[in-house]
Amino acid sequence: MEDEPRSGKRDRLARMMRVVTLLQAHPDGMAIEEIARRVDMSRRTVYRDLKAIEGEIGIPLWSEEGRWGVASEGFLPPLKLTLDEAVRRAVENNPDLAIVRLGTEVEAARVGESRGAFAPVFSTTLGHSSNATPATNLLLGDRGVDVNDSFWSTGVRQRLPFGGGTWSASWDSARTTTDNPLSSFDPSLQAGFQVAVSQPLLKDRGIETLLVCGVTTEVCVNTTVREANDRGFRCIVLADCCASYIPEFHDVGLKMIKAQGGIFGSVSTSAPVIAALSASGV
Repeated sequence: MEDEPRSGKRDRLARMMRVVTLLQAHPDGMAIEEIARRVDMSRRTVYRDLKAIEGEIGIPLWSEEGRWGVASEGFLPPLKLTLDEAVRRAVENNPDLAIVRLGTEVEAARVGESRGAFAPVFSTTLGHSSNATPATNLLLGDRGVDVNDSFWSTGVRQRLPFGGGTWSASWDSARTTTDNPLSSFDPSLQAGFQVAVSQPLLKDRGIETLLVCGVTTEVCVNTTVREANDRGFRCIVLADCCASYIPEFHDVGLKMIKAQGGIFGSVSTSAPVIAALSASGV
């Protein structure tokens, strides 16, 4: 029993939509008798449905000289699109596809940024300096000597896409002028070309611990340990494989390395290291 009213409402709504569709197909309007005949209803029912279309559904209608039609402001005009235009508009107005497209653009930007890290970088440096010094001998008289230096450097460097290395090339030039009468060349010209390739071999091979030895303990060994520590290596200094011209400096250099719990590295001797390497088959 409950389905009958619902079914009647659905039938009534479907009937009214049939009338609206019929009126849309006839922009010049239709007479009541013609509408009733096309939808197989009585004139009274057609009148009642026309009133309901305006009052309940809210679709504006017009009536003139017995003809009824849908007002032009009731519906948007038909939009004529090609298949490509329809697909493009559907894609542009789909939130899910917009998120996917935005994600693709972000990834493309990241790829472009990564590729930019390997782009060659050009650099140019220009400089000029002047130096005036008082006379140092009788040949120069009582006036000073003026020296003017002009220098410039241009080059290119690029990170290699493999191995983590870098290559660079540079051209350096300098020109020096002086009013020193004792100078053999005026002006003096210098030029040089340099090509360099750097490669972090130790890191690429998975080496994390370095055994350091050499001379002198307080200078070369200490400097090597500090720079290696800054680059993330663990350093072990072999005390009996290092030396200094002054024994006291050797002892102080080792104490500096292992100070404060071994900030820069640790100190050992060669015997336990050789034993450990022999046990591992090295």
